[in-house]
Amino acid sequence: MKEGFLLGAGLLVLGIVLQIVCGPVRWAALAFPVNIILLAVALAAIGVMYALRRRVYLFEWMMHYGAAVPALVYALGLTIVMGLVAQGEAAPSSMADFPPEMMRNMPEAMRQALEASQAAGAMGGSGMGGGSHAMPWLGQMLNFWPFVLAWGWMLLVVGMASLNHLLRWKLREIPFLLNHLGVFVAVAAATLGAPDKQDVLIQAFRDIPENRAVREDGSMLQMDLSIELHKFIMETYPDGSPKRFASDITVSRRDGSSVSGTVDVNKPMKVDGWKIYQYDYDSQAGAESLYSTFELVRDPWLPAVYAGIFMMIAGALCLMLFMAPKPAVAAAGGASAGAGSSSSAAARSSKSARNNRRETL
Repeated sequence: MKEGFLLGAGLLVLGIVLQIVCGPVRWAALAFPVNIILLAVALAAIGVMYALRRRVYLFEWMMHYGAAVPALVYALGLTIVMGLVAQGEAAPSSMADFPPEMMRNMPEAMRQALEASQAAGAMGGSGMGGGSHAMPWLGQMLNFWPFVLAWGWMLLVVGMASLNHLLRWKLREIPFLLNHLGVFVAVAAATLGAPDKQDVLIQAFRDIPENRAVREDGSMLQMDLSIELHKFIMETYPDGSPKRFASDITVSRRDGSSVSGTVDVNKPMKVDGWKIYQYDYDSQAGAESLYSTFELVRDPWLPAVYAGIFMMIAGALCLMLFMAPKPAVAAAGGASAGAGSSSSAAARSSKSARNNRRETL
């Protein structure tokens, strides 16, 4: 197990070096189809390492608890730190990190200010890319290289264990296979699918179809869907505070088809992979609001994450069923049996105990 902790420490050091040299992890660069290619490469690497496990000590050691326990400790340790430290979005480290649409629409004065800030940061100042923005590490854990490397190593170890249980197919291996494979599927889908997740806002005025959305970075996006607000609905408590606000809308596609319905805060409408939530309204106008703001979310990898979670749950249930202790079989003997009968019963009991021990091993 010592080797596992030393290897994990080496990954942390490597991650810090990458953080200093390359800056935070840019997940946007891993969007489709790059994430699919990375997944295929990772699966191929796991297969090759498993095939060479008899020749390379490292590959066989990866299926041992001496590798699994330290990998789990490092990954969960950094995750706990992420939960204890307030997280924020990674600030752009250079002008090249801003989206092209945002750069085209950026006022000249703002562009000059950002360029000056970047130059100051390059000289060691506190501008963009330097000072307080150079080391926001623990506050941006998802973009922190040691965090990514720790979970990447964890995935490789779990992947090797999953393949080992799969190829050693036995009924008693099912719980372990489901648990390991579930962790691999859920974590891989959540990690590699993050760049493909889209979260945008559309502000629609009454009786005016709107297909222009705003991304989190402030850039505009022309949607394949348009939203038309028909009626804003607001219910209040006796003291006048909002109890419910919703919108009657029609969502139209480019092919001319449309879907109508009511969108609530926690009851979204689902259209073509998008979930449309009621997000905001004109709070000053209240029930007379002429517009509604909708949040549209699309996460194509989410079903895979759920599949991994369900596999882990199924594995836990199977573990309780398959590994439940068998009821002891009591051997009854007559009180009046002779010495020969008693010896025979004792021999049978001893043999049964030995068989039970063999089955357990």
